[in-house]
Amino acid sequence: TEAEPEIHFAVDKEKAMENGLTVAQVYMQVSEALTNETTATTLDMEGDTYDVVVAKGDGSQLTPDYVKNLVLEGTDSQGETIDVKLSDIAEVEEKETLPSISRLNQRTYLEVTG
Repeated sequence: TEAEPEIHFAVDKEKAMENGLTVAQVYMQVSEALTNETTATTLDMEGDTYDVVVAKGDGSQLTPDYVKNLVLEGTDSQGETIDVKLSDIAEVEEKETLPSISRLNQRTYLEVTG
């Protein structure tokens, strides 16, 4: 099984708080920014139900630089909304990981062929 690249980020709680953000708010904003499609509503036509999906059409690629430069909304000490770059409050890095976790009898295993 070949390793696949993943982008990991770890939020510095103190730096996030300095910018009026909790760790949960950071993860929520990153999740929203990286979501490519969402179901906006459902449509009923002649007894059939269809999801109406809205997809981002910006064509941006998910790279470590793209994630590092994500701009989040924070709050300064006066309660004003400020822009906060993810890389200013989190460590972002690219790692390699296995594409999936295999289990047999509730035990994790890795299949090796030779």
